[in-house]
Amino acid sequence: AVLLSACGGGGSSPTATAATYVAGSKPRAVAIDAAGNAWIANAGNGTSSIVSGYSNITQLSPTGAVIGTYLAGSYPYAIAIDALGNVWVANAGNGVAGTGSLESNVTELSSSGAWIGTYVAGAYPEAIAIDGAGHVWVANWGDSNVTELDSSGSFIGTYVAGAYPVAIAMDASNNVWVANQGNGTAGTGAGDSNVTELDSSGSFIGTYVAGSYPLKLAIDASGNVWIPNSGNGNPGTASGDSNITELDSSGNVIGTFITGAYPEAIAIDGAGNAWVANWGNGTAGTAAGDSDVTVLTPNGAMAGTVEAGSYPYSIAIDGSGGVWVTNRGDSTAGPATGQSNVSNLMNYGASGVATPLISQPR
Repeated sequence: AVLLSACGGGGSSPTATAATYVAGSKPRAVAIDAAGNAWIANAGNGTSSIVSGYSNITQLSPTGAVIGTYLAGSYPYAIAIDALGNVWVANAGNGVAGTGSLESNVTELSSSGAWIGTYVAGAYPEAIAIDGAGHVWVANWGDSNVTELDSSGSFIGTYVAGAYPVAIAMDASNNVWVANQGNGTAGTGAGDSNVTELDSSGSFIGTYVAGSYPLKLAIDASGNVWIPNSGNGNPGTASGDSNITELDSSGNVIGTFITGAYPEAIAIDGAGNAWVANWGNGTAGTAAGDSDVTVLTPNGAMAGTVEAGSYPYSIAIDGSGGVWVTNRGDSTAGPATGQSNVSNLMNYGASGVATPLISQPR
C-alpha cells in the first residue's frame, strides 16, 4: 500500500522510499496502462529516434524494467491510453500542423508500441485526453484551441477554449475541462489565466477563475476539479502565487491550498488525496522552493512533502497505488538525483507514527 502517516508527538516528517528508473531525456508525461506498465513521453532534442537523448516513448514494466522504446514524433509532450490499450501521443514538433516527423501532430501506437497512424490536430499540442466514446481531445497551445478526433484519428471539430491551453481532462459526464495558461492574470477575460468547460460536443459551458498560469487538471470522484497554478513560484493563496485551486463541478471555488514552488502536475489517488509535483528550483528536497511532491488530503490539508527528483514534470498513479513521477532533470538520462528519470514513490511512513493519515490499499 501507499501509506503516508501523520507524525506523533516529536515524530519526523514523512519520508519515502523511491525507486528511480531510467527512461529517456527530458521525460515530460506519463500514463499507466491496464497492466500497470508506465508509458513515458521523452521530449529529448526534438528529433525522433530510439537513441538516448532523442524524442521517443519508453515503456516500463511495473517494476521499472524497460520493455521497449518507440518512435512517436518530435517533442512528445503528452500521452494518453484508450480503452483498447492504444497509446496516443501529442507531439509539439515545430509548431506547423502536419504529419511530417518534425511537425505538430498526434501519433497513435499499439499496446506493443507499433505505429498505427499520425494525425493532424493543431499547432504545438500540449495535452491530450480520451473521452468515454474513445474520441481524442487535444489542447493546442499554438492555436489556442481544442481539436477533437474520433477513435480512428479522423477530424471531428475544433473548439475555442482560452489562451494557450496546456491541459485537458474529462469528467464523468464527458464534459471537457481545459486549463488555459493565459497571461498569468487570473480572470475570465479572453487572454487571462482560467479554466474553460466544454460539453461533449465542444459547446461552451463556462469559464472559471482558478489562479495564475494554471498548468494541469485532475478531477476527483466527486467531480471536483483540482488545478495547479504555477504562479510566481512563491507558495501562497494570493491570486498570483503558486497554489492549488479546487473547483466544484459547476466551477465554483471550493478552496485554494498551498503546496510548493511552481506546481506543475497533479493526480488524485483512490482515497481522494491530491499528489502535486512541484517543479521548484531543480534541487530535490522538501524546502519551500525545492523540487518535490506534496500530498493534500481530500479537504486540501497538507499531509506531507516528499522528494522525487529534479524538476518533476508529470505524475500518475497506478492501480496498486504507486505514484509515478517524471523528472526532467538536466536532460541526461540516468538514475542520479539531478538527471532525467522516473520515480516511483512507495512505502510511505514516519517514525513515531501511530495512526495513518492516508492509506490506499492495493
